[in-house]
Amino acid sequence: RGHEIGCPCSARRGMALGRRSLLAAGTLRSTLVVPQVSVVAAATMAAAAKLATTPLVSDDECQGLLVQDRRQSDCAFAALQRRVALRPINASTVAESAAAEVSMAEVGAPARIAAVPPGVNLGGWLVLEDWFFSGAQGRHVASQGTTGQGVGLPPLLKGLEDTPWQSEGLLTKWLQDTRGDEEALKVFSAHREAYITGDDLEKISSLGIRSVRVPLPWATFADALSPIDAAVYKAGAKIVPDPVYGDKASFVTVDREWLAGLLREAAQHNLKIVLDLHFMPAGSSDGTYNGIWPLKPKFWTD
Repeated sequence: RGHEIGCPCSARRGMALGRRSLLAAGTLRSTLVVPQVSVVAAATMAAAAKLATTPLVSDDECQGLLVQDRRQSDCAFAALQRRVALRPINASTVAESAAAEVSMAEVGAPARIAAVPPGVNLGGWLVLEDWFFSGAQGRHVASQGTTGQGVGLPPLLKGLEDTPWQSEGLLTKWLQDTRGDEEALKVFSAHREAYITGDDLEKISSLGIRSVRVPLPWATFADALSPIDAAVYKAGAKIVPDPVYGDKASFVTVDREWLAGLLREAAQHNLKIVLDLHFMPAGSSDGTYNGIWPLKPKFWTD
């Protein structure tokens, strides 16, 4: 699955702490990428390097953490938060790290760690997962059972604490049914325009990062389903129904001309874009990222 590339579920909650903090901290992976600092911070760096190699959810990291119900995913989230807090990041070290790599042998560790992370993931932008938008009441990395955690989709959609949405397709269909297609398009367009901008690409590049992963919904290529229904899945369609769960899930398409413009703008900032087709029609695996959760995935035949 696309989300498993450098982004296991246990690490993804840390990536949802906010796009600005993500740019400052770099990407979180199954083993944390530690930013390089000067030898002056040798002791702190050595401790952080040792912590970064420890598997998540180890007993020692769970001890003393106020984790509700002590579920594995919640413990991993708390452990990642603590690891990030231990990392020595400031303006001077970021500037310093952009120019050089320093051998960890200088601080008593055998590994050589890159000065800056090689890439960053733009999760929660063009592919939605409810827990990214769970606000203060969010509890899980990937929702549990059948209850969603999405309390809105900023900047236009807010106040769904009493009826949280579960997955992107169900949210879109709900907006269509309750507010109409035009309003659904406004909500999604506002989110996509505000969540990541050209300023963010410039900031990513200024940190020395060169690779950007952009998860995409299958609806980016909705016209590929035109053999099913040429009138519905046509080039230029704005909202399309799921081909299996059409009465329950719909998706706002991603304009490919706009996507081409994103690639050109990224190139101007010396960034390479990794396009990740993150989920398939009718859901290819079980999870909030599949677009139709908590419905049963039916992309694969039995």
